[in-house]
Amino acid sequence: MSADRTKPNLSAHARNKYLPKDKVEREGVALALSGGGYRAALFHLGALRRLNELGILEQITTYTSVSGGSVISGLVASGLRWPLDGPVPEEEWEQAVARPMRALASKNIRALPFVKTWTLDWFRAGTGVSALAQKLEPTLTRMPLSKLPDHPKFIFCATDMACGIDWGFENARMGDGKVGFVSEEFTLPAAVATSAAFPVIFGPMPIRIPANQFDNGELGLEDKKKALASFRLADGGNYDNLALERVWTTHKIVLSSDGGDAFNIEEDTNLLRRVVRHIWILYNQSIELRKRWLISNFASGELEGAYWGIGSAASSFDPSFKQGYSKALASKRISQIRTDFDVFSDTEIAILENHGYVLADAAMQVHQRKLIKYNVDLKIPHKSWTIGEKDAAAIDEALTDSSSYRVFGRFK
Repeated sequence: MSADRTKPNLSAHARNKYLPKDKVEREGVALALSGGGYRAALFHLGALRRLNELGILEQITTYTSVSGGSVISGLVASGLRWPLDGPVPEEEWEQAVARPMRALASKNIRALPFVKTWTLDWFRAGTGVSALAQKLEPTLTRMPLSKLPDHPKFIFCATDMACGIDWGFENARMGDGKVGFVSEEFTLPAAVATSAAFPVIFGPMPIRIPANQFDNGELGLEDKKKALASFRLADGGNYDNLALERVWTTHKIVLSSDGGDAFNIEEDTNLLRRVVRHIWILYNQSIELRKRWLISNFASGELEGAYWGIGSAASSFDPSFKQGYSKALASKRISQIRTDFDVFSDTEIAILENHGYVLADAAMQVHQRKLIKYNVDLKIPHKSWTIGEKDAAAIDEALTDSSSYRVFGRFK
């Protein structure tokens, strides 16, 4: 669809709802970090490292995130000194971002919240997700959202279960386009935990705020009261796992880092698995439609930006790119690593960080080279897990069990 505002059959409502702003009205660079548990957080960690080296991180004006993306975004927001006036030095990056993220990913932070969800949430809603927030506090601190920087803007996305749309936590407000926005103090760990409250594993987070405190919003007061009567927020990936909703219409350039689930082949086994498969296909359909829509708009020139996904390879961007893992290894093994918040091995951490690092570089070199301020050679974070150091068969073997889930997760 063209963004031509002169079409006589396109109403003002349709233009505002379904089209981005005119190109001359769009401003800034947005980075959208997808959901996907520790897998996505570590994949994004590598991507952010490379964007920092290239001088792109300092140009980002808005970060949006869901679930695992919100974990690393929260760490970046609380760990770095904003605004940036250049690339973060390597040792500072390691100290403030990389090491804390790797340390967090080596811990199981979802077993206890999972148990609390299924035992205590029946009596006090939100107990499970509050327990998850407590697990995140040592890494993210209890920083209130009001202390987030004004520039760049950080938006942590959840899903409004009453209205079925995207909800955002920001430094000055929280809310969505239906019920409106309210200034309410929330801590960073609570916002991140709510953004990552994957259904069944974690219960939703209740919000108890009177309807008349919300400003704006499409709903009238009575409908707001109805929506907010037993209001719940769930994982942001329920509605938009790519975290694009808040930025695609308003920003000049949109960068999308996708560490989300890749759809895998599965044989038919039994009725229960078949029901789960039906649900999974419906979920996958919505994600695939967003990807096709985004990339087709990049290709047509309607939107400007770049996308890199965990199931891809650097050679997919340019056959001459030899760094990183192969398409076969990425799609068969790396993209199938579980989306969980249990213990990730040093091997899983290293491979995911390496993969995000190389793919972000490839995407920027091919699609947004104009944003690159410094031509810095690739410095793979974990050289012992590059193809040159380990052959593909050894890496494949190391990840053989990485896709399997356990009821209470993995422990050290």
